[in-house]
Amino acid sequence: MSIEEEVLGKHNGVSVVRHRLTDDNGQVVSILNLGVTVQRWQVPIKDGLRDVVLGYKNWESYLPEGPALGCLVGPLAGRVEGASFVHDGKRFNLTRNSKGVHIHGGPAGIGKLVWGVDRDEENNALRYTLSLPDGHMGYPGKRSLEVEYRLANGRLSLAIYCSTDALTPMNISQHIAWNLSGRAPIFDHTLTIPSRRRVEFDQYMVPTGQLLSIDQSSSFFFARSKRMRDGFGHLQKLDDCLVLDDRGRSDTVAAKLVSPDSALALRILSDQPAVVVYNCSGLQGAGKSASDVKLQPFAGVCIEDQAIVGAINHPHLQDVFITPDVPYRHMCHMEIGVDQE
Repeated sequence: MSIEEEVLGKHNGVSVVRHRLTDDNGQVVSILNLGVTVQRWQVPIKDGLRDVVLGYKNWESYLPEGPALGCLVGPLAGRVEGASFVHDGKRFNLTRNSKGVHIHGGPAGIGKLVWGVDRDEENNALRYTLSLPDGHMGYPGKRSLEVEYRLANGRLSLAIYCSTDALTPMNISQHIAWNLSGRAPIFDHTLTIPSRRRVEFDQYMVPTGQLLSIDQSSSFFFARSKRMRDGFGHLQKLDDCLVLDDRGRSDTVAAKLVSPDSALALRILSDQPAVVVYNCSGLQGAGKSASDVKLQPFAGVCIEDQAIVGAINHPHLQDVFITPDVPYRHMCHMEIGVDQE
């Protein structure tokens, strides 16, 4: 196991650093302290290393508004209706950044900021820290975030913790775009998600607060493994929140993805109640990835473990507020290896 460090440049006077974690299996994960972004994940296969995530080639490409690739998103992942929420009769207005709504924490959400970072050589881990002042992007409370990424035996573990001095909403997610074949598109990957309910969205992709049943004939039915093209095929957008059947423990399998050649399988385990599945239909004009994959629509799939989308304005779905006495905790494990089934 080893950790390598490279300073890439500066953003607002702060160094942007890339670390490369290598485990005993020869897997290599490259992470930027800009947005705590997984830029590359290289996995040994019979003919070399295969990069299984989409990441921009240059760190500067992560700065503009555009598709989130590999970073953390928050304080609230997803879209917030009207860019505001009400709690105890008080309305909080959030900074708008996408067609009149607030998405992924705003233009200066946590995925756009440079974090502090420390290395833990003994555990092959990186620890990131970030402080958000009261009122940042419209959110109440002074918040202190701590994130750890740890790589061992083909498993990348993500632990997120946030404390606050005032009541505030929190729903953070990783936004890694996967392509286990190392080439586009994603349609022939096999996907499994143990879910039989999904969040209803309106025409503007804003949650209505209703949960819809998923029956076996539905395009959204991934409770049994199927190719993504059999659910959402050529030029069909998938950007939906599926509520997991079993939830609440960090060993709950939230999703499984298998490459078309069956050489690699990804398992995501999470203590969160839902996943947002996005087939990168809006990814365009972004050039090539760090491994020279063309960043085009349907080049990858994001499987974002998180709270139920829309809960901020529909509290019957889930309580997403933290307090000085109840901090935010989130655990996720991402495992890549040979498909055992």
